[in-house]
Amino acid sequence: MGQKAIEVILMRQLARYLAMPIVMVDPKGDLLFFNESAQPLVGQPFEGSDAIRRGEWSERFRPTWEDGTPVAREDQPFFIATERREPVYCRYWMQGLDGVRREIEGIGFPLIGQGDRMLGAVGVFWDVSNPKVSDTLPAAAYEARRRPIEAILTKQLASYLAIPMLLIGPEGHLMFFNESAEPLLGARFDELDAIPLEEWSQALQSADEDGSPIEPQDRPMVVALRQREPRHRRFFIRGFDGATRKVEGIAFPLLGRRSGNIGALGIFWGLEA
Repeated sequence: MGQKAIEVILMRQLARYLAMPIVMVDPKGDLLFFNESAQPLVGQPFEGSDAIRRGEWSERFRPTWEDGTPVAREDQPFFIATERREPVYCRYWMQGLDGVRREIEGIGFPLIGQGDRMLGAVGVFWDVSNPKVSDTLPAAAYEARRRPIEAILTKQLASYLAIPMLLIGPEGHLMFFNESAEPLLGARFDELDAIPLEEWSQALQSADEDGSPIEPQDRPMVVALRQREPRHRRFFIRGFDGATRKVEGIAFPLLGRRSGNIGALGIFWGLEA
């Protein structure tokens, strides 16, 4: 079922175009796909690689915390994303199939489609020692009338998914957020269309967990767009409906292997205040 679902098809197509390492698993936690950008972390190409089953991730990649303690199965991102249906941020060491140990950072999130269908999970990972994607990527051929295929696929995918997603373009303008993000932002997308990054970011009045304002240049979406680096954070926002909410999320640059800088994607979820 999962491989035929439109959400899985769109996610896999999008992963093929993107320059960030992306890994997909099915609802049981078995490997479905990883893109070319993930090959240096995994340690081998996807084509011709052995199937990795749910209980084999620890044996294959030997994930450990910084102090060398093994990461328990229930703390691993794909287990949390598939079993608890929750997004999760992670940072730990793992050994690629090439035998090289790397410190990685990333997010895992459930691929929950329309009708609350559990279709698997997606991991977006990066090497902590080299978080930026190469600056040699071409400039995006972004025009108002001709958006890159990566942006089109991202918008289509977000519209199907039940997790809050927010997309901004390379110039910082709001391109789209899905219906699942409306409760967090306190508004519908058609009410905020094309608002510049600085304007809507300031309107949300982001504050750290201790209540201190977060400077614009330190906000996750701004970091992802301007510095081309992923950023994870817990913070408070004041929605456009005036309600204050505690959220956790990650923003990462949307960089196409051919199109270059497409913008940034944010995946956020609400927390208990």
